[in-house]
Amino acid sequence: MGGATAGGVELGRAMTISKRTQTFYFDEAGYTGNNLLDPSQPVFVYAGVAIDRDFASQLHAEALACYGIEIQELKGANLVKSPKGCKAISLILENISGYSHVVVANKVYALAGKFSEYIFKPVLASHSSLFYAIDFHKYIATLLYIGFEARNPHVIETLKSFAEMMRSTDVRQFEAVLSSLSHFDQSDPMGAILAFSLCHRKRIETGINEMNEMRSVKKFDAVANWTLDLSMTALYWLLASWGEKFEVLEVYCDESKPIRDAKDFFEAFIGREDKVYNLLDNQSSPSIVYNLSGPINLVDSKESHGVQIADVVSSSLAYALKNPNKDIAKEWLQLTEGMTITPLEPDLNNQERNFVNAMVLRELVNQSVRGEDLFKNMNELITRAKSLSPEYAREHNTLNAF
Repeated sequence: MGGATAGGVELGRAMTISKRTQTFYFDEAGYTGNNLLDPSQPVFVYAGVAIDRDFASQLHAEALACYGIEIQELKGANLVKSPKGCKAISLILENISGYSHVVVANKVYALAGKFSEYIFKPVLASHSSLFYAIDFHKYIATLLYIGFEARNPHVIETLKSFAEMMRSTDVRQFEAVLSSLSHFDQSDPMGAILAFSLCHRKRIETGINEMNEMRSVKKFDAVANWTLDLSMTALYWLLASWGEKFEVLEVYCDESKPIRDAKDFFEAFIGREDKVYNLLDNQSSPSIVYNLSGPINLVDSKESHGVQIADVVSSSLAYALKNPNKDIAKEWLQLTEGMTITPLEPDLNNQERNFVNAMVLRELVNQSVRGEDLFKNMNELITRAKSLSPEYAREHNTLNAF
């Protein structure tokens, strides 16, 4: 561990890591369920810690004893309110950073990503790997994010209408999404999204219905209630990542309605010894299959020191990101440098990506309007766009295609 001491006792001696079976604890901060547009909670943080039960109890006891904290449950949201609590958080972060993996999601961008998935994926599915390889989905999500942050009322209404459609699973509300987009001219990227949506409306509505129907089958009927929730996505990603390092994963999560409703889904990974990889643009992601020791254990955080440690990690990081100019926030952000952090946020500076995808979006609309094959010569267009991007940057001193 970090070698820090508390109360004269060096922490970390009880910590063990097994290459075969490892215990993990998870908890979140900034949870708002399906409401990803809550202005008071713009960031969602889902933290996992790979620690054994004994070390969790030792670190819990030292954090309480070292700073004279009398409460028995460590809750990050409460600890940040007092100087002693903040010191306890610093102690925990110093000793846990190297064994933590955290997903940090900008909620507006996450919702925009869902929009991209549901509007474009049904139409581009047969060649999805081509578009994922150039991050087309991220480009579309970033367009919406920028418009939302600029307080464009029509972008805001588009995302609100889309979120309502997904919560209700009523595809008839797609009309409200199109109505919000109708305020944009086709020369505007948002207008291009409208043109694409109108050209492929039937296929998009069919795709949304198919996804809703898939979610409503017996095993996953409860999951349909959490279409926009980020907990399940974050947990799945963290388990997949750790599945590359450990043979068997024993999982404990704070009691959570979305995770509870998804337990049947996760049970499909119990006892799995196979690996399945997706390869996009020659870059491999973690195996989408991992090996769970048994069902996910949903526990009351009061009864689990490990879950309390995960809560401190997620809550302190969420607080630091929301208050980056505070001294304690700067300290915590520095202490988290040893963590593995997976961000779900817009990359506004990826200029080549922006330029290439702006050309791709324009071509998709042109082909759609003409009723031609969307994928004809698309590889050649992407190659040409990449070759043109440096020249465009020199002439315009930017590649910003938003």
